[in-house]
Amino acid sequence: MFYIFGMRMFGQTDRVPGVFHVATRFFHICFVPLYPMKSILVLEEGTGRDGGIPIPMSKNSLAAAWSRGLAWAMGLIMMIIIVNSATVSPVLYFLAPLFVVVAILLQCHPRFRNASYERANEICASLPSDGLRLQALVDKHFVTSQVTDKSLDMV
Repeated sequence: MFYIFGMRMFGQTDRVPGVFHVATRFFHICFVPLYPMKSILVLEEGTGRDGGIPIPMSKNSLAAAWSRGLAWAMGLIMMIIIVNSATVSPVLYFLAPLFVVVAILLQCHPRFRNASYERANEICASLPSDGLRLQALVDKHFVTSQVTDKSLDMV
């Protein structure tokens, strides 16, 4: 048996599509985030700068990484127990898929991933140098999405 470990980005959250998202670098074992190292504002293509900007530790990113990792790990552990055990409680047949579904929802649902306008402003205000430029991109994104939403309501 072998183990995969090292540093990896987890907990992608507070996403503003086309501008940035927040992720946290964790020490992991078998892709289960264990110890957070630092949070990073990851800039997406088209923002005029590559890479990321270190920011204060993001509670949202920590919660996203640990809850997603825990849900995946619990689902996997329960499925292994079901497969390897002759006598299994019927509750496990319900809980294992439930944990996997919860993990998928936590990972995919936009409500848990995208930043609100207020949160995006808060992130931009915490940046010393690129804050104003990113703030303009955030404003442009949210104004464009509001116009699109209102035009869809009129149809």
